[in-house]
Amino acid sequence: MKDVSISRQKKTAHCGIEFPLDADQVIYVWFDALINYLSAIGYGSDEKLFKKWWPMDLHIVGKDILKFHAALWPAMLMSAGLPLPKTVFAHGFFTVNGEKMSKSLGNVVDPVELVTLYPLDAVRYFLLSEIKFGEDGDFSLTRLKELCEIDIWRTYSDHMEAYRFQEAVGSVWGVIRSANQFIEQEKPWALFKENKQQLLNDVLYNILETLRQVAWLLLPLMPDTAERIWQRLGLDPAVEKEQPLDLAQVWGGLKPQTKINKGEPLFPKEK
Repeated sequence: MKDVSISRQKKTAHCGIEFPLDADQVIYVWFDALINYLSAIGYGSDEKLFKKWWPMDLHIVGKDILKFHAALWPAMLMSAGLPLPKTVFAHGFFTVNGEKMSKSLGNVVDPVELVTLYPLDAVRYFLLSEIKFGEDGDFSLTRLKELCEIDIWRTYSDHMEAYRFQEAVGSVWGVIRSANQFIEQEKPWALFKENKQQLLNDVLYNILETLRQVAWLLLPLMPDTAERIWQRLGLDPAVEKEQPLDLAQVWGGLKPQTKINKGEPLFPKEK
């Protein structure tokens, strides 16, 4: 690798921090900008805060700026006698339906707007499951919509439209059995004891959202049970039933932090 100049001529750069040893020069932007990683966490002003956050375990950057973070930045840190980040990981780029994101094409995806259309965790699931981390990947709203619909709905709808109610009920109970297996596999009680709070939150949410979907599946077959499930989930059955079915089918309809209600078993055993 060739030497890197840390300054630029002021007359061509137009803006920048003036170089202390030459008034005609300004600091190269990729030199002064990187220092923000240190100054933002207290370097030179709050030693306790700095030691809390540095060195970082993982530094995630775009692949187009890997050179600055994997060559220039380590050289700067080493010259200052500071430890390096433990890992630098470069992520890839997104295309949209096979095309590069471009304002002129009008295909830029606004993530803030996206999570008003689909649950945040559903978007996260799509990105993690559809695009290999670190590589380029294609973003498709159509595919996101498909993933947000629980697979059982397709099978269930086929049975109901053909009046095969026994098979429809069987498909719902298949979901319930899978949920029970998920509980046994993930062992939320053990996660609680091990203080793995975030993982526990994710496991419990998936179970509860599955129950919300199950209630919708049961609504035309066992309406009283469906409403009792919603009530246990802290939902108002009347409000829930006002939703269009296609919206109710989207995964993530149960708002996080919803308070659930304790109660007797839905199908109590005979005494």
